[in-house]
Amino acid sequence: MGPYASIGGRPEDRAFAGERSFAVLEDRVEVRDFGTVHRATGEGAETRVGAGSLLMSYAHVSHNGVVGRGVTLTNLVQLGGHVEVGDGAVLGAGAMVHQFARIGRMAMLGAAGRANRDVLPFSMARGDPARHFRSNAVGLERAGVNASTRNAIQTALRHLRRGDRAALEALAQEADEVAEIARFVAESRRGVSAFKGAS
Repeated sequence: MGPYASIGGRPEDRAFAGERSFAVLEDRVEVRDFGTVHRATGEGAETRVGAGSLLMSYAHVSHNGVVGRGVTLTNLVQLGGHVEVGDGAVLGAGAMVHQFARIGRMAMLGAAGRANRDVLPFSMARGDPARHFRSNAVGLERAGVNASTRNAIQTALRHLRRGDRAALEALAQEADEVAEIARFVAESRRGVSAFKGAS
């Protein structure tokens, strides 16, 4: 832990009534200077940060958040309550995520991005509000995802941008990662962030 990091502090939530709750950091989590992880609201509930994640200086994980494994929250990232961040995602400096929004697995939210809706798995999004603009090609390649799968992901994102759900579902039969994207969209509660250039 870095200097002045704070783990398990009282949640900043008016619904919290002093109940017993938790902040759980799995193995090899690093929280740097002034990073904060608040415990959850709700009896027995938990805020969780997955194994191998790095929370850089001043990053904040609010109550009931779930941060996956191998996630990087760079300096000044702020996650609202109940935010979910998928495994291997990277959030750039100063990025903010609205409560109950989700950042998909291996996605990248650019520096100073403001996600008030969900960010798709394997994608890159940036801006205020955040908009998708392509796949996270570099991150996928670094993670060892093969070229065929990377191409399928990029094609899936094009289908979504065009609103062609039939083509997306057909491609999902061929690639597990595309099926994951389709499920993510179907399960969205806040809606999915728009694409750059889309109305």
